[in-house]
Amino acid sequence: MVIGEGAAIVLVPADELLDGRPYTPGTARLLTRFLASPEYTRLAAAG
Repeated sequence: MVIGEGAAIVLVPADELLDGRPYTPGTARLLTRFLASPEYTRLAAAG
């Protein structure tokens, strides 16, 4: 796969998302809310 724009994109497991990576405050809030949401619970259970 050739990646140009966005070459710094890193895919990590959900339990590693908030392990100290540098996010903007808004991104950190959004990720925290999503990981605590029923939608995420449903998606994670679906596999």
